[in-house]
Amino acid sequence: MPAVIGNVLDDNLILQNQRIVDMNPVIQQLENDVTPLTTMLLKLPSKKAQSQKVEWIEDELLPRLTLSTTAYLAGDTAIPVTAGTGQYFRKRDIVQNARTGENMLITAFAAADTLTVVRGYGSVIGTAGAIGDDMVRLGNVALEGDTLGDIRMTKKVAQYNICQIQRNPFGVTETLAASALYGGSEPEQEAKKKLIEHKRDIEQTIFFGRRNLDTTTVANSVAGACGGLIDFATANVTNIGGVLTQALMEAFLIKSFRYGSRKKVFFCSPVIASALSQHPSSRLAVNATDVDQWGISLQRYQSSQGDMITIAVKRDWYDFSTATNQYGGWGFLVDMDNVQLRPLRTSVLKPHRQANDRDANIQEYLAEYTLEVNLPRSHAVMKGVTG
Repeated sequence: MPAVIGNVLDDNLILQNQRIVDMNPVIQQLENDVTPLTTMLLKLPSKKAQSQKVEWIEDELLPRLTLSTTAYLAGDTAIPVTAGTGQYFRKRDIVQNARTGENMLITAFAAADTLTVVRGYGSVIGTAGAIGDDMVRLGNVALEGDTLGDIRMTKKVAQYNICQIQRNPFGVTETLAASALYGGSEPEQEAKKKLIEHKRDIEQTIFFGRRNLDTTTVANSVAGACGGLIDFATANVTNIGGVLTQALMEAFLIKSFRYGSRKKVFFCSPVIASALSQHPSSRLAVNATDVDQWGISLQRYQSSQGDMITIAVKRDWYDFSTATNQYGGWGFLVDMDNVQLRPLRTSVLKPHRQANDRDANIQEYLAEYTLEVNLPRSHAVMKGVTG
């Protein structure tokens, strides 16, 4: 028998099963795609990896600069230079102390990194030198009718990276897959979220991954770990150690544009982006044309040297601390001409990963990839920004 209600029927007394649920059909996702570097790399031409280990060769011009490692007097003829740099020079090279302007003629090598020289070779007489003076090789003064003399050539360097398998699985029971749900059916809704997570994991790896080939964790198995930009761009790291002023930013850019192309993108934390927006010369401006090219919102910053960098703010790095050089105060200046995503297996959604007798729908996103970082000194890292 139904219950008898002896008063006015109110909202609390109705049969609750009768109520129509006021549910927004769109599930609100807290984080959307936060992978600007991966998005940009996917828009650039890529080359498929052919092996788990990807290799490339780099070379450079014969170096011309070293430093004096001890103070020397006006008449000294033995000039010690930085360890390992004596090999840059040959007999009858002219080396100049950039501070004093004195030219010296190299006649021999007292040791591997000690130049034996004729002092005051030109209009500037022998002058005392100091520790840390730039010693610049200007060129070679050959004698008439002489033999060609010593040969100096740079040795090419082999670089490599390792392909990493990235797997992001998800699954639901077949009962849930058959059910009508707000926000759309499963596993389709979970697949959308897992794709964002899959790209985010790749993005984090190509920034912060450490190269490794692990053959010890599981017997008769191998696990490859991709090295990220942090593993390669080690020769051009600037530690700001506090507030990012315009002067510090300009010094960073002067150093960072020494090598490579002029096509560089600065992926930076929100703290760095905020600092740039407060520089008084208003060098930061929106450049909407790049949205069509890359599919993400970008800005541009012009240095006093005329170099223009594109800025992509890594908003998810707001989660990281800025204390003690942690990633909340980091930025990567990436030469897009010298970095390339190398997939051995491109990202793909693999369905039906469940066992044959399991009443479930299990899928996964899987990729196997690495990052080729050419000419590491064409890239740069900024860290230690706190405001």
